[in-house]
Amino acid sequence: MLFKGSTRIGTLDHEKEKPHLDRILELYEQHFHETDPEKRKAIYAEINRESQAAAQYEIPNEMDKLYKAMGEEGPERAHLP
Repeated sequence: MLFKGSTRIGTLDHEKEKPHLDRILELYEQHFHETDPEKRKAIYAEINRESQAAAQYEIPNEMDKLYKAMGEEGPERAHLP
């Protein structure tokens, strides 16, 4: 989610996607603090469900395509001294 995009880039409908993204963050916080393996497993399953729900609003790789259109070169093409 770090390079997901913004409220306009990388999403078809940010208002509909945002509750899922917020819930994913909340669940990861719960997962981090939970010590019971079965509860952690259940939380992770819910994270996966929310991720799938959020994905219906996602435009894959839109940020990457935008950067490339502006001339960005990946590490494989970068010129290092």
